[in-house]
Amino acid sequence: MNKYLIFRTDRIGDFLISNILITAIKRNEPGSSIIVVASKKNYSYIKSFNCIDEVILLPNNYIGRFKLIYSLRKKYYEQILVLDGKKKSIITSLFLKSNNKILFNSKNYYKYFLKFFYKFIFIENIHSHFENILSLLKIFNFDFKEDDFNYLSNR
Repeated sequence: MNKYLIFRTDRIGDFLISNILITAIKRNEPGSSIIVVASKKNYSYIKSFNCIDEVILLPNNYIGRFKLIYSLRKKYYEQILVLDGKKKSIITSLFLKSNNKILFNSKNYYKYFLKFFYKFIFIENIHSHFENILSLLKIFNFDFKEDDFNYLSNR
């Protein structure tokens, strides 16, 4: 069973685009486990999705984040996806166990500083997040289907 840890501590709309990827993972790897690290703003909403196995709240203080790193570090993840590009998510992910870490970020200089820690770094702007998700689906060899949008009409 593959474990996917996804950092999505930003807004709900960004999560909805990322859910295309999550749905594709569940369709292509039905036994996979998907854990999403969320912010206080989107925690309850993300928890309402059936395709997500666990939602973890990212603490706002350093002691809470240290405890989170300690608990997450006990497990190995097939993929760690930092889709929100936030510093606290990036720093947290650096301490976790996975050979396949992927970062979405809008700052081009991260590409040079973090290339040793992440297998892929996608630099994005406000219009490219969807395209980066589609590129990630191709990297995983997962097909994109219109059914991946069904969760929008079922809510």
